[in-house]
Amino acid sequence: MNVVVLGGGIAGLSLSSFLDTPTIILESEERVGGLCRSYTFRDFTYDIGPHIIFSKNQKVLDLHNSLVPVAQLQRLNKILIEGSFLKYPFENHLGELPTALIDKCLQEFLNNPYENLSVSNMQQFFLSKFGEGMTDVYFGPYNKKIWKFDPSCLDLQMVDRIPSPPMEDVVSGSRGVYKDGYTHQLHFTYPKSGGFESIINAYEANCITKGDQILVNSKVVSLRKTDPLGRYARS
Repeated sequence: MNVVVLGGGIAGLSLSSFLDTPTIILESEERVGGLCRSYTFRDFTYDIGPHIIFSKNQKVLDLHNSLVPVAQLQRLNKILIEGSFLKYPFENHLGELPTALIDKCLQEFLNNPYENLSVSNMQQFFLSKFGEGMTDVYFGPYNKKIWKFDPSCLDLQMVDRIPSPPMEDVVSGSRGVYKDGYTHQLHFTYPKSGGFESIINAYEANCITKGDQILVNSKVVSLRKTDPLGRYARS
């Protein structure tokens, strides 16, 4: 029996490439990749979304580094806020903000009335972890931009990936003494050519070699259960 995978992003393609059984991948767009696609503009390759190769799981890291030629790199991210460029992570570099925002972010982090809040969504998590200042200035607007939803309408699936900064690092950063932070992703690899979509292309090639079918422009509009064993029919 064939397995049907909904979506030809990196999750669907990688899953299909590892399954022993024949797979049909249904992708609603005209090409696979989802948010991991890349495009070329004026001889430069850009990713639709920002992507790097790193993982705390060494086997996963080794796998992705073996799919295409990669370069070893060090993170250099900057965030534009009120005309100032802050190095990432934001909470470790408050000293690069205008003075009024430094005071707001630091004081509401150190004297946080939301610290013991029982959280049920992403916005509440940011308030409890960083206080109202940093939430209003950065974490709320940034995540609304990234996810296209207000963080108060997002659940907690992603928040366990957000480390808790030591208080002393936040305080020293507000005074201009900076530490890198998030060191597990400070160094990473990235494809030497083709952008992150080269990883997608490698998975797609694996699926084709394996004999899987990839059907683009195939939008699934509904699912219905057809028997007590839980198998589904698509339409």
